[in-house]
Amino acid sequence: MLERQCVEKGLSVEALQAGSRDRVYSSIRRELAGKFVLEMGLSYADAARLQGISRAGVSMLVRR
Repeated sequence: MLERQCVEKGLSVEALQAGSRDRVYSSIRRELAGKFVLEMGLSYADAARLQGISRAGVSMLVRR
C-alpha cells in the first residue's frame, strides 16, 4: 500500500521512509497512518516502522 501510494504520486518510497518533511510526503504519511492503524489494525509501532517515523508521530497523525 505504501509503495502503491508513492508510485501513484511519482514519489520515492526511500524519501518517505527517511522522514522527508516535504508537504507531499507528510500528506501521504497522514493518509497511510490512518489506514494502517484504523482500517488494518496495525499497532502504532508497526505503522511507524513502515513509514520511518516514531510511534508518537503516528499517534499524532491518526488523531488529526
